[in-house]
Amino acid sequence: GKVTFHKDTREIHFPASMNITGQGMTLEYALVTAQGEKTHESLLITEVEPTHINIALKLLNYKESPELFYIPNDDGTLSDKLPKVDEATRKAARFEIILTWKTKDQKQKSLPLYQCLYNRISDKSMPKTPWVYNGSYIHEKTFYAQLSGCIFSIFPDLGSIANYPGKDREDDTLWSPMPDLPTEGTHITITLKPWKGSL
Repeated sequence: GKVTFHKDTREIHFPASMNITGQGMTLEYALVTAQGEKTHESLLITEVEPTHINIALKLLNYKESPELFYIPNDDGTLSDKLPKVDEATRKAARFEIILTWKTKDQKQKSLPLYQCLYNRISDKSMPKTPWVYNGSYIHEKTFYAQLSGCIFSIFPDLGSIANYPGKDREDDTLWSPMPDLPTEGTHITITLKPWKGSL
């Protein structure tokens, strides 16, 4: 499809576009498909198939980690416990998301995704952070991220391919686009690459 990747660097590239750039808008998602359920809550949209992004992550040996989602009780409700995940899996589940676009004077500009989002309470940008690959799940023999169109989520979503791991992730009122982002509809190239920072 429209996804390209490199075995040596373990980088993945695919196209997207700016979707919501208004300062007052509240975001729960970083990236969804243009036909998905959550376009009204996402910074970016893409025509790329979620299945293709997931395949590329698997081929480059990123590992799924369930560490952000509470363990279910026997009755189906959620406990207050998070699963323990070994350090090797945690490390292999983390990647950075970089956005690249052309400015009005045709110069190329790149920013990590966390620098494109700010906390409306602290008025500061999202902390320097990786995104955690959890891999979505299969629902009635179909890859759920493909059904929902949810790819990268800020507010916890087990059905998304990857999630923001910050301690404030469960507040769905916090995040807005940073000022001076490119306008709605601007073509963006998204790059995923291994996270080099601390866990």
